[in-house]
Amino acid sequence: MSRDEVMGCARWASAFAGKHKDHRYYELVEDTIQPDFVFRYFAIKDEDGSVRAVQPFFIIDQDLLLGTNTRLGGVIDFIRRLWPRFMKMRTLMVGCAAGEGHLDGAEHLRRASAEILAASCIGRRICQSEHASKQRSGYAEHCDVVLVRRQQNAQGVGSVPPPNRKKSLGLPKI
Repeated sequence: MSRDEVMGCARWASAFAGKHKDHRYYELVEDTIQPDFVFRYFAIKDEDGSVRAVQPFFIIDQDLLLGTNTRLGGVIDFIRRLWPRFMKMRTLMVGCAAGEGHLDGAEHLRRASAEILAASCIGRRICQSEHASKQRSGYAEHCDVVLVRRQQNAQGVGSVPPPNRKKSLGLPKI
């Protein structure tokens, strides 16, 4: 979802309520983030199509050669004229860009939301219903790496790590 779409959802006004980084934080990040970032929102919907949770994410193309020796610049430029994405990696990051991540939504639904979110990020079907398959995002299909922060609930118990797949990495809580 885009920011305009998410702001039209009734859920957005109460997203991340009780957290230091509530929905206003994500609006500020989107307003001030570099133009190289694509900032969007996953919406987790119930059977009726109502949004029950919103999860911010962003996509960035990372230049893996940015910090290399400047003497290699000419060689890198030549290679990139032939192969424009040489040593560039598109990354989808789910959650907060700085600090710990949180899942939005009702506490008793967070584990299910985490499973839906992780499955959606890598394009895996988690159920056979037509409604669920329509909810999957196509963003991750075009990313080299998908980063999903491991969430912790109020009792300090870790929630669902991302599914075990080469392009999905779980990060520890910071």
